[in-house]
Amino acid sequence: MALSYKEFCRFWGKGFLLAAIIAAIAGLLTGDGEWVGMLYLGAAVLLVLAVVFLMMGRMIREAEPQ
Repeated sequence: MALSYKEFCRFWGKGFLLAAIIAAIAGLLTGDGEWVGMLYLGAAVLLVLAVVFLMMGRMIREAEPQ
């Protein structure tokens, strides 16, 4: 089964969003340490990627003829 570009964007957007949530939770559970900043930075980058992919999927959906 091949994914359309809209489905591809939504799939990866949801995946990046889930990864960002997991990284943020891991940062909270880790406590103090040198890796906490990297976890939060990674979560922020993944969150930006998630928003970009979800917005691309939404723009494609809105551009499709009804």
